[in-house]
Amino acid sequence: MTDSNFPEEPCGMHEDTFGEVLARKTITDEMIDNALLVDEKQLSELIKLIGLDTFNAIMDDFKIEITQRFEAMSSLQDNPHDLAKELHIITSCGGNLGMSKFSLLARQTMNKIDRSQPVDIPLALRRIQEMYEDSLKLFMLRSRT
Repeated sequence: MTDSNFPEEPCGMHEDTFGEVLARKTITDEMIDNALLVDEKQLSELIKLIGLDTFNAIMDDFKIEITQRFEAMSSLQDNPHDLAKELHIITSCGGNLGMSKFSLLARQTMNKIDRSQPVDIPLALRRIQEMYEDSLKLFMLRSRT
């Protein structure tokens, strides 16, 4: 008897090599334009799970942390490896909170840096920061409801 939550056949993902995965176009390259600015369902579930007061406290800390990260990134433009690390952190944090476009845009920039593809870093950071600010506006509206 099998558990219906698990497929009987392996999905085949283990057969991919790291190089093959990097060679493929990433989901983020294709999805940013179609992504939700904020994943309302994820946000609602998070607020239900932890409560509005805890959510607001997390957001206060998150805003401080992200501000510090943006300041750090502006000084790391000549150090792509460390910049990519900072982008990974904000990608994870934003994604966990449901800031879809912000997270995907940061991930796309991080991926380009990791692949040594050309990136206009000042422009990319401005776009990421604008996306963060737009997402934050929606979050602040949501936290008042």
